[in-house]
Amino acid sequence: MYIYTFVFFVCFCLFKKKKNANKVKGPSPFLL
Repeated sequence: MYIYTFVFFVCFCLFKKKKNANKVKGPSPFLL
């Protein structure tokens, strides 16, 4: 049960990072 929460949290963080990166200077290669 904890694994799903962890995976969701990681995906959410990556999504927010990707969005911020797109806003600032386009998509970063390591986030694609």
